[in-house]
Amino acid sequence: MKLIIKSILSVLLILAWGCEETTEPDTTPPQVSISSPVNEASVRDSVKIIATVADNDVISKVEFFVDGELLSAIRSKPFEISWDTKQASNGEHNLQCKAIDIAGNETLSAIVKVIVANYLFKATFKDNWLTPENGQAIIFISDMDGNVLAEKTWSGNDSFEMFINDGLSKIVSGDITKISVTTVIGNSQSSTISTDMNIPVGSSWTWKSYPTADYNTQYNVKLDFQNVPEHAGYTISTKWNSRSSNYGKLTLPLDYLFYESPQNFYLRLNTVNNGVKYLWLYDVAPGTRQDNLQNMQTASSKTVYLPGNSTDFTKYLYGFTVPGRRYEGNYRLDYGYDNENSASSINLYYPESSFSEYRTSIYYYDENNNDYFWYQSVYGDIPNTFRKINADFEFISTSIDNFEISASGDFIQNRSSWTNNNGSYWFIYNDNTITKYKLPKLPNSVMQKLYITRESFILRYADLIDHSELSSNSEIIDILFNSDNYFYDVVNDFRSRTKYYNNGGLLKQSNKNEDIYEQPYHRR
Repeated sequence: MKLIIKSILSVLLILAWGCEETTEPDTTPPQVSISSPVNEASVRDSVKIIATVADNDVISKVEFFVDGELLSAIRSKPFEISWDTKQASNGEHNLQCKAIDIAGNETLSAIVKVIVANYLFKATFKDNWLTPENGQAIIFISDMDGNVLAEKTWSGNDSFEMFINDGLSKIVSGDITKISVTTVIGNSQSSTISTDMNIPVGSSWTWKSYPTADYNTQYNVKLDFQNVPEHAGYTISTKWNSRSSNYGKLTLPLDYLFYESPQNFYLRLNTVNNGVKYLWLYDVAPGTRQDNLQNMQTASSKTVYLPGNSTDFTKYLYGFTVPGRRYEGNYRLDYGYDNENSASSINLYYPESSFSEYRTSIYYYDENNNDYFWYQSVYGDIPNTFRKINADFEFISTSIDNFEISASGDFIQNRSSWTNNNGSYWFIYNDNTITKYKLPKLPNSVMQKLYITRESFILRYADLIDHSELSSNSEIIDILFNSDNYFYDVVNDFRSRTKYYNNGGLLKQSNKNEDIYEQPYHRR
């Protein structure tokens, strides 16, 4: 009997030992991912974050994180929460969730990146960017297919957020991540439309006015020069406007409109016998003024070398009144062109010791093609050489619904310019990844204000743009709209490859009129 009892006890001990062997601790981590929203989604208002979880045992809880901060913890199915995105800033945010089972095993999901866009776009206009004479202006937002999503009319300085369906009937999906931003200024006689494409939803931009003269207040002086040397070509300029001719002569007395009084004038003559001469006219006031040109001074010169011989170029040289502040007036010091003689260099002429900072601009035309050229504008010292942009393109399609170029080389921005018969100009800006697009549709407010249609626009030109100090179009955008800097106060060069489309050389012809007038040009 004792033997039987011992045997039974042995069996029970073996069975007990076997049970302990099969009860191993759970070390298997759960599987977890965010199934909604998807990566790179644009979200707004209240958003449902859904976690997909799997485990070999029971899930204890799922924690939800936004940018690394715990938002909420859910202990039973369904593992999902509602996130009020209005409590977050517009822009990019990282979502994650962590699954924890009853054994304490845990897994952190991969990051899902979303763009909070409780407004499509925020626009701020300050410093009288919109001048009183322009009245009201329009800004509208489009998706990348050209459909208008929102629009706003305003006057004067203003700041506002723009939302989908601002007075519009279009219903759009919530996955829009990129938009086009378009501003419209002017009237039915003259207007400028400017569109930036491929802009992240939820961006915030500030348009700021540039320092300039009061162009509504004009003064007139009658310049009656004495002892004028024989000359072929001249430049006369103030810091706000200029008049030049490559071969022409001064017609005296010369009526000249200028801004701000009194004003200093710069006079340059290409004299026939003594080269380039100059004279400063100080404290010019309205009325009639006589100056003796018998003792004009000899201009200094700088040689700029071209990338090979050229028989076709145009040159401009400007001097800045305030170094480092390039929007506060400049004097045109030199202007000229040559389309007859082969040249490997260009001479630029300027007054000795009058300026410490310059802008040198050169158009270098393709041989036998009046509409294709390379352009460089350098700020600071006058350069030693002209540097062509290392990029080129060909037109594939030039319609408003299917514009396309084939581009190669190094560039960070491409631009197209369109016009119609009523004097409106439309500029389209893109980064180097977008070389095929359609022009946005125009909202009714624009068509009624300007008496134009989208179909009335035809292509003027396209160009590839590079700035040697910048590496992306987003850097251009940041300086223009997200910083306090004026663009060419901090960026020192501009290079482009430009091709006019069926223009017949009109650009070059316009550059070579006998009298060239100019007022400062400020980009956008």
